[in-house]
Amino acid sequence: MVGEPSVSLGVIGVGLAGGGVASALRAAGYGVVGVNARSTEAQERAEVMLPGVPLQEAVDVARNSDLLILAVPDDQIEKVTEELAEQGALRPGQVVAHLWGGGGTAPLAAARAAGATPIALHPVMTFTGTSLDVARLQDCPIAYTADPLAAPIAQAIITSMGGKPFEVPEADRPLYHAALVHGANHLVTLVNEAALTLSDIGIPEPAEVMAPLTRTALDRALEEGWAGLTGPAARGNWSTIASHLQALGSRPELASVAQSYEAMADATRRAVQKPRSQTRLVTTRAELAEALRGVVGPTSLVMTMGALHEGHLSLVERAAEGGATVIATIFVNPKQFGEGEDFDKYPRQLEADVEALGEAGAHIVFAPREEEVYQVNPQVTVNPGPTANVLEGALRPGHFEGVTLVVNKVLNLVRPDKAVFGQKDAQQFSVISQMVRDLDVPVELVEAPIVRDEDGLALSSRNAYLSEEQRENALALNEALQVGVSVASEGGSPGQIVEAAVKVLQQGEGIAPQYVALVTKDNFDPVEVWAEEYSPIRVTRDSGEWGGGSAYLAVAAKVGDTRLIDNVIVEVS
Repeated sequence: MVGEPSVSLGVIGVGLAGGGVASALRAAGYGVVGVNARSTEAQERAEVMLPGVPLQEAVDVARNSDLLILAVPDDQIEKVTEELAEQGALRPGQVVAHLWGGGGTAPLAAARAAGATPIALHPVMTFTGTSLDVARLQDCPIAYTADPLAAPIAQAIITSMGGKPFEVPEADRPLYHAALVHGANHLVTLVNEAALTLSDIGIPEPAEVMAPLTRTALDRALEEGWAGLTGPAARGNWSTIASHLQALGSRPELASVAQSYEAMADATRRAVQKPRSQTRLVTTRAELAEALRGVVGPTSLVMTMGALHEGHLSLVERAAEGGATVIATIFVNPKQFGEGEDFDKYPRQLEADVEALGEAGAHIVFAPREEEVYQVNPQVTVNPGPTANVLEGALRPGHFEGVTLVVNKVLNLVRPDKAVFGQKDAQQFSVISQMVRDLDVPVELVEAPIVRDEDGLALSSRNAYLSEEQRENALALNEALQVGVSVASEGGSPGQIVEAAVKVLQQGEGIAPQYVALVTKDNFDPVEVWAEEYSPIRVTRDSGEWGGGSAYLAVAAKVGDTRLIDNVIVEVS
Protein backbone atom coordinates (compact mmCIF):
# COMPACT_ATOMS: atom_id res chain seq x y z
CA MET A 1 0.00 0.00 0.00
CA VAL A 2 1.18 3.52 -0.79
CA GLY A 3 2.20 5.23 2.44
CA GLU A 4 4.07 2.18 3.66
CA PRO A 5 7.85 1.82 3.38
CA SER A 6 9.30 -0.09 0.39
CA VAL A 7 6.81 1.47 -1.99
CA SER A 8 8.50 2.54 -5.23
CA LEU A 9 8.75 6.32 -5.48
CA GLY A 10 9.42 8.43 -8.56
CA VAL A 11 9.94 12.17 -8.71
CA ILE A 12 9.57 14.41 -11.72
CA GLY A 13 11.20 17.76 -11.00
CA VAL A 14 13.83 18.16 -8.33
CA GLY A 15 13.27 21.72 -7.24
CA LEU A 16 13.53 22.89 -3.65
CA ALA A 17 10.26 21.23 -2.57
CA GLY A 18 10.62 18.11 -4.71
CA GLY A 19 14.09 17.36 -3.40
CA GLY A 20 13.07 17.84 0.23
CA VAL A 21 9.90 15.70 0.03
CA ALA A 22 11.66 12.93 -1.90
CA SER A 23 14.53 12.87 0.63
CA ALA A 24 12.08 12.67 3.55
CA LEU A 25 10.15 9.81 1.95
CA ARG A 26 13.37 8.01 1.12
CA ALA A 27 14.47 8.35 4.75
CA ALA A 28 11.11 6.81 5.72
CA GLY A 29 11.87 3.72 3.63
CA TYR A 30 10.37 4.49 0.24
CA GLY A 31 12.43 3.12 -2.63
CA VAL A 32 13.23 5.98 -5.01
CA VAL A 33 13.42 4.26 -8.41
CA GLY A 34 14.21 7.31 -10.48
CA VAL A 35 14.06 11.06 -10.83
CA ASN A 36 13.67 13.40 -13.75
CA ALA A 37 15.70 16.58 -13.50
CA ARG A 38 16.20 18.73 -16.55
CA SER A 39 18.29 21.67 -15.39
CA THR A 40 21.89 21.37 -14.30
CA GLU A 41 20.97 22.81 -10.91
CA ALA A 42 18.21 20.22 -10.41
CA GLN A 43 20.54 17.39 -11.44
CA GLU A 44 23.18 18.56 -8.99
CA ARG A 45 20.55 18.80 -6.24
CA ALA A 46 19.40 15.24 -7.03
CA GLU A 47 22.96 13.94 -6.73
CA VAL A 48 23.36 15.55 -3.30
CA MET A 49 19.93 14.84 -1.80
CA LEU A 50 19.18 11.54 -3.55
CA PRO A 51 22.58 9.92 -4.08
CA GLY A 52 22.57 6.83 -6.23
CA VAL A 53 19.11 7.44 -7.67
CA PRO A 54 19.21 7.23 -11.46
CA LEU A 55 18.25 10.18 -13.65
CA GLN A 56 15.60 9.06 -16.13
CA GLU A 57 13.16 10.38 -18.69
CA ALA A 58 9.87 11.45 -17.16
CA VAL A 59 7.92 8.67 -18.83
CA ASP A 60 10.27 6.02 -17.40
CA VAL A 61 10.08 7.50 -13.91
CA ALA A 62 6.29 7.39 -14.09
CA ARG A 63 6.09 3.80 -15.38
CA ASN A 64 8.32 2.48 -12.60
CA SER A 65 6.59 4.29 -9.70
CA ASP A 66 3.82 3.28 -7.34
CA LEU A 67 3.89 6.83 -5.94
CA LEU A 68 4.69 9.54 -8.47
CA ILE A 69 5.49 13.04 -7.18
CA LEU A 70 5.10 15.81 -9.75
CA ALA A 71 7.28 18.62 -8.38
CA VAL A 72 7.14 20.65 -11.58
CA PRO A 73 6.15 24.35 -11.85
CA ASP A 74 2.52 24.99 -10.89
CA ASP A 75 1.38 25.86 -14.40
CA GLN A 76 2.99 22.71 -15.83
CA ILE A 77 1.28 20.12 -13.62
CA GLU A 78 -1.75 19.62 -15.83
CA LYS A 79 0.34 19.50 -19.05
CA VAL A 80 2.86 16.98 -17.67
CA THR A 81 0.05 14.76 -16.35
CA GLU A 82 -1.68 14.76 -19.71
CA GLU A 83 1.56 13.93 -21.56
CA LEU A 84 2.29 11.02 -19.24
CA ALA A 85 -1.24 9.69 -19.65
CA GLU A 86 -0.98 9.92 -23.45
CA GLN A 87 2.23 7.87 -23.30
CA GLY A 88 0.56 5.19 -21.19
CA ALA A 89 2.82 5.83 -18.20
CA LEU A 90 -0.05 6.18 -15.70
CA ARG A 91 -2.07 3.18 -14.52
CA PRO A 92 -4.70 1.94 -12.09
CA GLY A 93 -3.45 1.48 -8.53
CA GLN A 94 -0.81 4.17 -8.93
CA VAL A 95 -0.86 7.34 -6.79
CA VAL A 96 0.01 10.61 -8.53
CA ALA A 97 0.61 13.65 -6.30
CA HIS A 98 1.68 17.25 -6.80
CA LEU A 99 3.02 19.81 -4.30
CA TRP A 100 1.24 23.02 -5.44
CA GLY A 101 -0.57 24.86 -2.67
CA GLY A 102 -3.07 26.59 -4.94
CA GLY A 103 -4.49 23.57 -6.75
CA GLY A 104 -6.43 20.51 -5.71
CA THR A 105 -6.76 17.32 -7.71
CA ALA A 106 -8.24 19.03 -10.80
CA PRO A 107 -4.82 19.45 -12.53
CA LEU A 108 -4.42 15.67 -12.19
CA ALA A 109 -7.63 14.87 -14.08
CA ALA A 110 -5.73 12.89 -16.72
CA ALA A 111 -4.27 10.67 -13.99
CA ARG A 112 -7.73 9.99 -12.60
CA ALA A 113 -8.96 9.13 -16.10
CA ALA A 114 -6.12 6.61 -16.41
CA GLY A 115 -7.25 4.89 -13.21
CA ALA A 116 -4.58 6.39 -10.94
CA THR A 117 -5.38 8.03 -7.60
CA PRO A 118 -4.78 11.82 -7.62
CA ILE A 119 -3.64 13.58 -4.44
CA ALA A 120 -2.63 17.19 -3.81
CA LEU A 121 0.00 17.67 -1.08
CA HIS A 122 1.40 20.92 0.26
CA PRO A 123 3.91 21.22 3.12
CA VAL A 124 3.39 24.58 4.86
CA MET A 125 7.04 25.59 4.95
CA THR A 126 9.75 27.13 2.83
CA PHE A 127 12.34 24.74 1.43
CA THR A 128 16.08 25.32 1.39
CA GLY A 129 16.93 22.64 -1.19
CA THR A 130 19.28 21.00 1.30
CA SER A 131 19.19 17.97 3.58
CA LEU A 132 18.05 20.28 6.39
CA ASP A 133 14.55 20.09 4.92
CA VAL A 134 14.17 16.46 6.04
CA ALA A 135 14.38 17.47 9.69
CA ARG A 136 12.22 20.56 9.12
CA LEU A 137 9.42 18.38 7.74
CA GLN A 138 9.09 16.77 11.16
CA ASP A 139 5.84 18.06 12.72
CA CYS A 140 5.30 20.32 9.71
CA PRO A 141 1.63 20.91 8.86
CA ILE A 142 0.99 19.38 5.43
CA ALA A 143 -2.26 20.00 3.59
CA TYR A 144 -3.87 17.36 1.44
CA THR A 145 -6.77 17.26 -0.98
CA ALA A 146 -8.04 13.87 -2.09
CA ASP A 147 -11.12 11.85 -2.89
CA PRO A 148 -12.70 10.41 0.30
CA LEU A 149 -11.38 6.90 -0.36
CA ALA A 150 -7.90 8.27 -1.00
CA ALA A 151 -7.73 10.39 2.16
CA PRO A 152 -6.13 7.59 4.27
CA ILE A 153 -3.43 7.20 1.61
CA ALA A 154 -2.65 10.92 1.70
CA GLN A 155 -2.52 10.85 5.50
CA ALA A 156 -0.17 7.85 5.47
CA ILE A 157 2.22 9.54 3.03
CA ILE A 158 2.32 12.66 5.19
CA THR A 159 2.80 10.91 8.51
CA SER A 160 5.52 8.67 7.07
CA MET A 161 7.69 11.74 6.44
CA GLY A 162 6.88 13.08 9.93
CA GLY A 163 4.34 15.71 8.94
CA LYS A 164 0.96 16.61 10.43
CA PRO A 165 -1.85 16.08 7.90
CA PHE A 166 -4.85 18.36 7.55
CA GLU A 167 -7.46 18.37 4.81
CA VAL A 168 -8.33 21.27 2.49
CA PRO A 169 -11.46 20.75 0.33
CA GLU A 170 -11.01 21.01 -3.43
CA ALA A 171 -13.09 24.18 -3.78
CA ASP A 172 -11.21 25.94 -0.96
CA ARG A 173 -7.74 25.28 -2.27
CA PRO A 174 -7.28 28.76 -3.88
CA LEU A 175 -8.41 30.50 -0.67
CA TYR A 176 -6.13 28.29 1.40
CA HIS A 177 -3.17 29.22 -0.77
CA ALA A 178 -4.15 32.90 -0.82
CA ALA A 179 -4.13 32.94 2.98
CA LEU A 180 -0.63 31.49 3.14
CA VAL A 181 0.72 33.81 0.45
CA HIS A 182 -0.87 36.82 2.19
CA GLY A 183 0.48 35.84 5.60
CA ALA A 184 3.98 34.82 4.51
CA ASN A 185 4.97 36.22 1.11
CA HIS A 186 3.26 39.54 1.71
CA LEU A 187 4.83 39.68 5.15
CA VAL A 188 8.18 39.79 3.38
CA THR A 189 6.84 42.60 1.20
CA LEU A 190 5.64 44.59 4.22
CA VAL A 191 8.90 44.17 6.11
CA ASN A 192 10.94 45.24 3.11
CA GLU A 193 8.68 48.22 2.46
CA ALA A 194 9.14 49.28 6.08
CA ALA A 195 12.91 48.86 5.71
CA LEU A 196 12.82 50.91 2.52
CA THR A 197 11.03 53.74 4.33
CA LEU A 198 13.60 53.74 7.14
CA SER A 199 16.42 53.74 4.60
CA ASP A 200 14.79 56.62 2.74
CA ILE A 201 15.12 58.85 5.80
CA GLY A 202 18.73 57.80 6.37
CA ILE A 203 18.43 55.22 9.15
CA PRO A 204 21.29 52.70 8.91
CA GLU A 205 20.67 48.96 9.30
CA PRO A 206 16.88 49.18 9.15
CA ALA A 207 16.50 45.42 9.59
CA GLU A 208 18.34 45.59 12.89
CA VAL A 209 16.11 48.45 14.04
CA MET A 210 12.93 46.60 13.09
CA ALA A 211 13.84 43.10 14.26
CA PRO A 212 12.68 43.20 17.92
CA LEU A 213 9.36 44.88 17.13
CA THR A 214 8.63 42.74 14.07
CA ARG A 215 9.42 39.45 15.80
CA THR A 216 7.30 40.37 18.80
CA ALA A 217 4.41 41.46 16.59
CA LEU A 218 4.52 38.20 14.64
CA ASP A 219 4.63 36.08 17.78
CA ARG A 220 1.72 37.97 19.35
CA ALA A 221 -0.33 37.80 16.15
CA LEU A 222 0.13 34.02 15.97
CA GLU A 223 -0.56 33.49 19.67
CA GLU A 224 -3.22 36.10 20.44
CA GLY A 225 -4.86 36.99 17.12
CA TRP A 226 -6.29 40.51 17.03
CA ALA A 227 -5.73 40.86 20.76
CA GLY A 228 -2.03 41.08 19.96
CA LEU A 229 -2.47 44.30 17.96
CA THR A 230 -0.70 47.36 19.33
CA GLY A 231 -0.05 50.86 18.03
CA PRO A 232 -2.40 53.63 16.85
CA ALA A 233 -4.97 51.28 15.26
CA ALA A 234 -5.42 49.40 18.54
CA ARG A 235 -5.99 52.75 20.26
CA GLY A 236 -8.37 53.99 17.56
CA ASN A 237 -6.00 56.83 16.75
CA TRP A 238 -6.87 57.12 13.07
CA SER A 239 -5.63 60.71 12.85
CA THR A 240 -2.11 59.41 13.46
CA ILE A 241 -2.54 56.93 10.64
CA ALA A 242 -3.80 59.74 8.42
CA SER A 243 -0.63 61.69 9.18
CA HIS A 244 1.42 58.63 8.22
CA LEU A 245 -0.35 58.46 4.87
CA GLN A 246 0.26 62.15 4.29
CA ALA A 247 3.95 61.76 5.03
CA LEU A 248 4.31 58.72 2.78
CA GLY A 249 2.39 60.46 0.02
CA SER A 250 4.84 63.36 0.08
CA ARG A 251 7.65 61.07 -1.08
CA PRO A 252 7.19 59.91 -4.71
CA GLU A 253 9.76 57.17 -4.17
CA LEU A 254 7.49 55.69 -1.46
CA ALA A 255 4.28 55.69 -3.53
CA SER A 256 3.95 51.90 -3.47
CA VAL A 257 4.52 51.88 0.28
CA ALA A 258 1.77 54.48 0.73
CA GLN A 259 -0.65 52.35 -1.27
CA SER A 260 -0.02 49.17 0.70
CA TYR A 261 -0.05 51.09 4.01
CA GLU A 262 -3.45 52.55 3.18
CA ALA A 263 -4.85 49.15 2.22
CA MET A 264 -3.54 47.48 5.38
CA ALA A 265 -4.69 50.37 7.58
CA ASP A 266 -8.18 50.09 6.13
CA ALA A 267 -8.23 46.32 6.68
CA THR A 268 -6.98 46.78 10.25
CA ARG A 269 -9.61 49.42 10.99
CA ARG A 270 -12.41 47.18 9.78
CA ALA A 271 -11.10 44.26 11.80
CA VAL A 272 -10.77 46.06 15.12
CA GLN A 273 -14.14 47.75 14.97
CA LYS A 274 -17.09 45.83 16.33
CA PRO A 275 -18.68 43.42 13.87
CA ARG A 276 -22.35 43.51 12.96
CA SER A 277 -23.16 40.79 15.46
CA GLN A 278 -22.29 43.30 18.19
CA THR A 279 -24.28 46.13 16.65
CA ARG A 280 -27.43 46.81 18.62
CA LEU A 281 -30.57 47.93 16.81
CA VAL A 282 -32.98 49.99 18.92
CA THR A 283 -36.26 51.52 17.81
CA THR A 284 -37.64 53.27 20.88
CA ARG A 285 -36.44 55.98 23.25
CA ALA A 286 -36.46 53.49 26.11
CA GLU A 287 -34.31 51.01 24.21
CA LEU A 288 -31.92 53.79 23.22
CA ALA A 289 -31.58 54.95 26.83
CA GLU A 290 -30.92 51.40 27.99
CA ALA A 291 -28.26 50.89 25.31
CA LEU A 292 -26.53 54.14 26.20
CA ARG A 293 -26.37 53.24 29.90
CA GLY A 294 -23.91 50.50 29.08
CA VAL A 295 -21.55 52.79 27.17
CA VAL A 296 -18.19 53.70 28.68
CA GLY A 297 -15.95 56.33 27.14
CA PRO A 298 -16.52 58.88 24.37
CA THR A 299 -19.53 58.70 22.05
CA SER A 300 -20.06 59.89 18.50
CA LEU A 301 -23.30 60.45 16.59
CA VAL A 302 -23.99 60.02 12.88
CA MET A 303 -27.46 60.97 11.65
CA THR A 304 -28.77 59.46 8.39
CA MET A 305 -32.02 58.92 6.56
CA GLY A 306 -30.94 55.49 5.37
CA ALA A 307 -30.42 54.37 1.76
CA LEU A 308 -26.77 54.35 2.71
CA HIS A 309 -23.75 54.61 0.47
CA GLU A 310 -20.02 54.87 1.07
CA GLY A 311 -20.35 58.55 1.89
CA HIS A 312 -22.55 57.76 4.90
CA LEU A 313 -20.26 54.94 5.96
CA SER A 314 -17.24 57.23 5.82
CA LEU A 315 -18.99 59.36 8.45
CA VAL A 316 -19.27 56.32 10.70
CA GLU A 317 -15.59 55.55 10.20
CA ARG A 318 -14.71 59.14 11.06
CA ALA A 319 -16.95 59.01 14.13
CA ALA A 320 -15.19 55.87 15.40
CA GLU A 321 -11.80 57.61 15.58
CA GLY A 322 -10.35 57.70 19.03
CA GLY A 323 -12.15 54.52 20.02
CA ALA A 324 -15.52 56.23 20.40
CA THR A 325 -18.77 54.31 20.64
CA VAL A 326 -20.72 55.20 17.50
CA ILE A 327 -24.47 55.77 17.59
CA ALA A 328 -26.00 55.99 14.12
CA THR A 329 -29.59 56.97 13.36
CA ILE A 330 -31.82 55.96 10.47
CA PHE A 331 -34.86 58.22 10.25
CA VAL A 332 -36.57 59.69 7.20
CA ASN A 333 -37.63 62.96 8.78
CA PRO A 334 -40.98 64.15 7.35
CA LYS A 335 -40.50 67.63 8.82
CA GLN A 336 -37.69 68.47 6.38
CA PHE A 337 -39.56 67.46 3.21
CA GLY A 338 -41.63 70.12 1.51
CA GLU A 339 -44.80 69.70 -0.53
CA GLY A 340 -44.11 67.81 -3.74
CA GLU A 341 -40.73 66.47 -2.56
CA ASP A 342 -39.79 62.78 -2.52
CA PHE A 343 -40.69 61.79 1.06
CA ASP A 344 -42.96 58.92 0.01
CA LYS A 345 -40.57 57.48 -2.55
CA TYR A 346 -37.39 58.05 -0.58
CA PRO A 347 -35.66 54.63 -0.55
CA ARG A 348 -36.03 52.65 2.67
CA GLN A 349 -33.90 49.53 3.24
CA LEU A 350 -33.54 49.11 6.98
CA GLU A 351 -32.00 45.62 7.11
CA ALA A 352 -29.30 46.39 4.54
CA ASP A 353 -28.57 49.75 6.17
CA VAL A 354 -28.17 48.25 9.64
CA GLU A 355 -25.80 45.65 8.23
CA ALA A 356 -23.74 48.30 6.45
CA LEU A 357 -23.57 50.49 9.55
CA GLY A 358 -22.44 47.56 11.64
CA GLU A 359 -19.69 46.65 9.21
CA ALA A 360 -18.54 50.29 9.13
CA GLY A 361 -18.20 50.33 12.92
CA ALA A 362 -21.50 51.55 14.36
CA HIS A 363 -22.24 50.08 17.79
CA ILE A 364 -25.83 51.28 18.25
CA VAL A 365 -28.33 51.97 15.47
CA PHE A 366 -31.38 54.02 16.44
CA ALA A 367 -34.14 53.54 13.85
CA PRO A 368 -37.30 55.00 15.37
CA ARG A 369 -40.77 55.28 13.85
CA GLU A 370 -42.16 58.76 13.21
CA GLU A 371 -44.49 58.61 16.22
CA GLU A 372 -41.52 57.74 18.43
CA VAL A 373 -39.66 60.90 17.41
CA TYR A 374 -42.69 63.17 17.31
CA GLN A 375 -44.77 61.82 20.16
CA VAL A 376 -46.78 65.03 20.05
CA ASN A 377 -47.05 67.68 17.37
CA PRO A 378 -44.24 70.09 18.32
CA GLN A 379 -45.45 73.45 19.59
CA VAL A 380 -41.93 74.74 20.14
CA THR A 381 -39.47 74.58 17.25
CA VAL A 382 -35.99 75.92 16.53
CA ASN A 383 -35.65 78.99 14.31
CA PRO A 384 -32.67 78.14 12.09
CA GLY A 385 -31.74 81.80 11.60
CA PRO A 386 -30.87 83.85 8.51
CA THR A 387 -28.56 81.23 7.02
CA ALA A 388 -31.68 79.15 6.38
CA ASN A 389 -33.23 81.82 4.17
CA VAL A 390 -30.87 81.53 1.20
CA LEU A 391 -29.98 78.82 -1.34
CA GLU A 392 -31.50 75.56 -0.06
CA GLY A 393 -33.70 77.48 2.33
CA ALA A 394 -35.11 79.64 -0.47
CA LEU A 395 -35.72 76.63 -2.68
CA ARG A 396 -37.13 74.45 0.12
CA PRO A 397 -39.16 76.62 2.52
CA GLY A 398 -39.35 75.08 5.98
CA HIS A 399 -36.61 72.55 5.25
CA PHE A 400 -34.12 73.79 7.80
CA GLU A 401 -36.79 74.21 10.46
CA GLY A 402 -37.34 70.46 10.11
CA VAL A 403 -33.60 69.79 10.19
CA THR A 404 -32.87 71.81 13.33
CA LEU A 405 -35.89 70.34 15.09
CA VAL A 406 -34.91 66.70 14.55
CA VAL A 407 -31.19 67.30 15.12
CA ASN A 408 -31.90 69.07 18.39
CA LYS A 409 -34.19 66.26 19.51
CA VAL A 410 -31.66 63.53 18.67
CA LEU A 411 -28.77 65.43 20.27
CA ASN A 412 -30.82 65.64 23.45
CA LEU A 413 -31.71 61.95 23.33
CA VAL A 414 -28.18 60.70 22.64
CA ARG A 415 -26.03 63.46 24.26
CA PRO A 416 -22.94 62.51 22.25
CA ASP A 417 -19.49 63.97 22.72
CA LYS A 418 -19.16 64.41 18.97
CA ALA A 419 -21.50 64.50 15.96
CA VAL A 420 -20.26 63.98 12.41
CA PHE A 421 -21.97 65.46 9.35
CA GLY A 422 -21.02 65.41 5.67
CA GLN A 423 -19.68 68.37 3.74
CA LYS A 424 -22.06 67.70 0.86
CA ASP A 425 -24.80 69.31 2.97
CA ALA A 426 -22.60 72.30 3.78
CA GLN A 427 -25.49 74.70 4.39
CA GLN A 428 -27.08 72.20 6.75
CA PHE A 429 -23.81 71.93 8.66
CA SER A 430 -23.62 75.72 8.92
CA VAL A 431 -27.19 75.95 10.23
CA ILE A 432 -26.58 73.20 12.79
CA SER A 433 -23.30 74.77 13.87
CA GLN A 434 -25.05 78.08 14.52
CA MET A 435 -27.76 76.31 16.50
CA VAL A 436 -25.17 74.50 18.63
CA ARG A 437 -23.31 77.74 19.33
CA ASP A 438 -26.39 79.82 20.05
CA LEU A 439 -28.07 77.26 22.30
CA ASP A 440 -24.88 76.11 24.04
CA VAL A 441 -25.40 72.48 23.04
CA PRO A 442 -22.46 70.52 24.55
CA VAL A 443 -21.30 68.67 21.44
CA GLU A 444 -18.31 68.88 19.10
CA LEU A 445 -19.36 69.07 15.45
CA VAL A 446 -17.17 67.51 12.75
CA GLU A 447 -17.56 68.13 9.02
CA ALA A 448 -16.34 65.15 7.01
CA PRO A 449 -15.24 65.53 3.37
CA ILE A 450 -17.45 64.59 0.41
CA VAL A 451 -17.04 61.06 -0.93
CA ARG A 452 -17.18 60.75 -4.70
CA ASP A 453 -17.35 57.99 -7.28
CA GLU A 454 -14.31 57.50 -9.48
CA ASP A 455 -15.86 59.75 -12.13
CA GLY A 456 -16.26 62.59 -9.62
CA LEU A 457 -19.99 62.40 -8.95
CA ALA A 458 -20.74 63.09 -5.30
CA LEU A 459 -22.36 60.08 -3.64
CA SER A 460 -26.01 60.64 -2.85
CA SER A 461 -28.99 58.43 -2.06
CA ARG A 462 -30.83 60.26 -4.83
CA ASN A 463 -28.33 59.07 -7.42
CA ALA A 464 -30.39 55.88 -7.49
CA TYR A 465 -33.15 57.82 -9.24
CA LEU A 466 -30.89 58.64 -12.22
CA SER A 467 -30.94 56.72 -15.47
CA GLU A 468 -27.62 55.82 -17.04
CA GLU A 469 -27.85 58.84 -19.35
CA GLN A 470 -28.88 61.16 -16.53
CA ARG A 471 -26.00 59.98 -14.39
CA GLU A 472 -23.61 60.88 -17.18
CA ASN A 473 -25.24 64.30 -17.46
CA ALA A 474 -24.95 64.79 -13.70
CA LEU A 475 -21.16 64.83 -13.96
CA ALA A 476 -21.53 68.46 -15.06
CA LEU A 477 -22.00 69.47 -11.42
CA ASN A 478 -18.51 68.40 -10.40
CA GLU A 479 -17.07 69.69 -13.67
CA ALA A 480 -18.53 73.12 -12.89
CA LEU A 481 -17.01 73.04 -9.41
CA GLN A 482 -13.58 72.07 -10.71
CA VAL A 483 -13.66 74.90 -13.23
CA GLY A 484 -14.47 77.26 -10.36
CA VAL A 485 -11.54 75.89 -8.35
CA SER A 486 -9.26 76.49 -11.31
CA VAL A 487 -10.41 80.11 -11.71
CA ALA A 488 -9.95 80.70 -7.97
CA SER A 489 -6.42 79.26 -8.05
CA GLU A 490 -5.57 81.75 -10.81
CA GLY A 491 -6.70 84.65 -8.62
CA GLY A 492 -10.17 85.06 -10.12
CA SER A 493 -12.74 87.26 -8.39
CA PRO A 494 -15.88 85.81 -6.78
CA GLY A 495 -17.88 86.94 -9.81
CA GLN A 496 -15.49 85.24 -12.22
CA ILE A 497 -15.50 82.02 -10.18
CA VAL A 498 -19.29 81.82 -10.16
CA GLU A 499 -19.61 82.87 -13.79
CA ALA A 500 -17.23 80.13 -14.94
CA ALA A 501 -19.12 77.45 -13.01
CA VAL A 502 -22.49 78.69 -14.30
CA LYS A 503 -21.27 78.51 -17.87
CA VAL A 504 -20.37 74.82 -17.50
CA LEU A 505 -23.79 73.97 -16.09
CA GLN A 506 -25.64 75.92 -18.77
CA GLN A 507 -23.73 74.10 -21.48
CA GLY A 508 -24.42 70.67 -19.95
CA GLU A 509 -27.04 68.38 -21.46
CA GLY A 510 -30.09 67.46 -19.42
CA ILE A 511 -29.12 69.89 -16.65
CA ALA A 512 -31.42 72.54 -15.20
CA PRO A 513 -29.17 74.66 -12.93
CA GLN A 514 -30.86 76.31 -9.98
CA TYR A 515 -28.02 78.17 -8.32
CA VAL A 516 -24.28 78.58 -8.18
CA ALA A 517 -23.08 80.31 -5.03
CA LEU A 518 -19.88 81.37 -3.35
CA VAL A 519 -20.42 81.59 0.40
CA THR A 520 -18.02 82.10 3.29
CA LYS A 521 -16.72 78.96 4.95
CA ASP A 522 -17.08 80.18 8.52
CA ASN A 523 -20.72 81.34 8.54
CA PHE A 524 -22.14 80.70 5.06
CA ASP A 525 -22.60 84.37 4.22
CA PRO A 526 -23.30 84.75 0.48
CA VAL A 527 -20.50 86.50 -1.43
CA GLU A 528 -21.61 85.90 -5.01
CA VAL A 529 -24.78 84.07 -6.03
CA TRP A 530 -26.33 83.25 -9.37
CA ALA A 531 -29.88 81.90 -9.38
CA GLU A 532 -32.06 80.97 -12.30
CA GLU A 533 -35.57 81.09 -10.96
CA TYR A 534 -36.06 83.15 -7.85
CA SER A 535 -35.07 86.46 -6.45
CA PRO A 536 -34.68 85.73 -2.71
CA ILE A 537 -31.16 84.53 -3.22
CA ARG A 538 -29.92 87.10 -5.73
CA VAL A 539 -27.11 88.44 -3.60
CA THR A 540 -23.82 90.01 -4.65
CA ARG A 541 -21.21 91.30 -2.23
CA ASP A 542 -17.99 93.01 -3.24
CA SER A 543 -15.08 90.66 -2.47
CA GLY A 544 -13.18 93.66 -1.14
CA GLU A 545 -15.76 93.96 1.64
CA TRP A 546 -15.35 90.28 2.45
CA GLY A 547 -11.59 90.20 2.30
CA GLY A 548 -11.34 86.74 0.78
CA GLY A 549 -10.39 83.38 2.36
CA SER A 550 -11.94 79.94 2.48
CA ALA A 551 -15.33 79.59 0.85
CA TYR A 552 -17.78 77.00 -0.35
CA LEU A 553 -18.53 77.00 -4.07
CA ALA A 554 -21.98 75.36 -4.04
CA VAL A 555 -24.23 74.24 -6.89
CA ALA A 556 -27.75 72.87 -7.20
CA ALA A 557 -29.38 71.54 -10.33
CA LYS A 558 -32.09 69.24 -11.54
CA VAL A 559 -31.13 66.27 -13.65
CA GLY A 560 -34.42 65.05 -15.02
CA ASP A 561 -36.73 65.02 -12.01
CA THR A 562 -33.89 64.46 -9.56
CA ARG A 563 -32.47 67.39 -7.64
CA LEU A 564 -28.75 67.20 -6.79
CA ILE A 565 -26.44 69.43 -4.79
CA ASP A 566 -22.67 69.55 -4.54
CA ASN A 567 -19.91 71.83 -3.32
CA VAL A 568 -16.19 72.26 -3.00
CA ILE A 569 -14.00 74.40 -0.74
CA VAL A 570 -12.02 77.08 -2.58
CA GLU A 571 -9.50 79.68 -1.49
CA VAL A 572 -10.39 83.15 -2.78
CA SER A 573 -7.78 85.89 -2.77
